[in-house]
Amino acid sequence: MPDTRVQTINEEAAEWLVRMAEGPLTSTEQATWQQWHDRSAHHAEAWSRAETVLHKLVQVPKPLALPILHDAGRSRRAALARIGKLMLGAAAVPLAWQAWQSNVRRALQADQCTASGEQRTLRLTNDVQILLNTASALDTPVQGEKSLLRLYAGEVLVDAQQSPQPLSLASPHGILEAHAARFAVRVWPHYSQLVVVSGSLSLETQPNTRIRAGEQLRFSNGRFEHSRTDLDAALAWTHGLLLADQMRLDDLAAELARYRKGVIDCDPHIAALHVSGTFPVGSAAATERSFAMLADIHPIEINLRAAGLWVTWRALPENNFRHA
Repeated sequence: MPDTRVQTINEEAAEWLVRMAEGPLTSTEQATWQQWHDRSAHHAEAWSRAETVLHKLVQVPKPLALPILHDAGRSRRAALARIGKLMLGAAAVPLAWQAWQSNVRRALQADQCTASGEQRTLRLTNDVQILLNTASALDTPVQGEKSLLRLYAGEVLVDAQQSPQPLSLASPHGILEAHAARFAVRVWPHYSQLVVVSGSLSLETQPNTRIRAGEQLRFSNGRFEHSRTDLDAALAWTHGLLLADQMRLDDLAAELARYRKGVIDCDPHIAALHVSGTFPVGSAAATERSFAMLADIHPIEINLRAAGLWVTWRALPENNFRHA
């Protein structure tokens, strides 16, 4: 079968997944889906692959799934269409899938991994304490007199203010050198972000550029952007909170999704709505309090399906928050 036809079948399978996640199929839709599924062995195999891919993406920490989903944009439909392209067909697809699986295995074998909604406090040495945020993966080896942390996914707060020893932190996008500092690092799909609370840090590739207290650095394989930052907002997660200041609704959905398993799908019609407030995070239950806050303030219907694994935010003329 031509690659273009296989890709079309994969995208159709992804679209059926979307429709089923939104709620029970009507009898007509069920019959249509069955006809589609039984049309050929390729259709049945694509459906099986789609379910398998989605199951894997739901089970692993979200930051590990983001590189697969991120380029598809903010729409869940576009994201699942991207999954369809990855399932079968082009020669590059198996390689992309294998590379993603390799990254997942490496991160899941890290010394410390947190689940969605979990935070963990660690003491690396007598002078170094670490707070690992939700869905994060960190290696914490101590090599002789130098500590080297390796953050594969997620976010970490490192307190090494009293440490007389040098400390380095490697992310997928570069290596930071800390100098008696307290700092946070978060891994995004295409860059890493450093926030300095006290002391100073530098990039291994830019040793003469110091990032000091109250500053942040976004860096990605040689490129970097240095600026001031709001420490209260940047570190709100350490207190179980998310501070939103005119944040797009789809960005808020992405942030809340870090703290629970599954997917939050924000309707494109309301995605550009800007919201402000202090929202509870830190657990699935906390995010549901945030859902309720949103539904009380904005004309949004929020539905939780499949035991809370699939959440939809829809534009409606009146507020509504319910479990379905």
